Amino acid sequence: MTTVHIADERSLKQGYDAVLTLDDYHDGPCRGVANFRGEPHYFERIFDDALDEYSDCYRLTRLSPQALQAAKENWEIFRRWRAAFDSGKTDLSTHPALPEERDRFKAMQRQLEEALAKGRARAIRTRGEFVAAGDSPSPVGVLSPWQVRWSDS
Repeated sequence: MTTVHIADERSLKQGYDAVLTLDDYHDGPCRGVANFRGEPHYFERIFDDALDEYSDCYRLTRLSPQALQAAKENWEIFRRWRAAFDSGKTDLSTHPALPEERDRFKAMQRQLEEALAKGRARAIRTRGEFVAAGDSPSPVGVLSPWQVRWSDS
C-alpha cells in the first residue's frame, strides 16, 4: 500500500500551514482542506475566465468539526483507492473509491457539500502559494504532502 503523509506541523516552513486533504489537483492543488489561521478551511482555487487558467486566488470556507471529519474520511478512502489503482488491483472505472467504500464516500461527500453550501456565504478570498512539504521520494502531485502560505489578495 502506498504511504502518503500529510505535512507534519513541525516540518512546515515558517509562515506556512498544513494541507490536510486534496480533492482536486490540476497543475497544483485546486480543492481540499488546509489550515488557515489555526482552523481548518476548505479551499477552492478560483478559475480566471479572462486568462483561461487557474489564478493563485482561493475561496476559503471554514469547516465544522463534522465537515472536517467527512473530508478526512473521504481523503482516506481515496488514498486506499489510489493504492489499489497503483498496484493494479483496480482500474479507473472505480475512481474515486473502491466498490466496497463507494456508498460511504458518497455519504461523506454529501455531508461535506451541505456544509460548504451553508458556509460559502461567509467564505473569504485570499491568495495561496502551495509548495511540497518535506522530502518526498515520489513525484510532486496529489499524493504529496503539501503546505500553503496564505496572503491577502
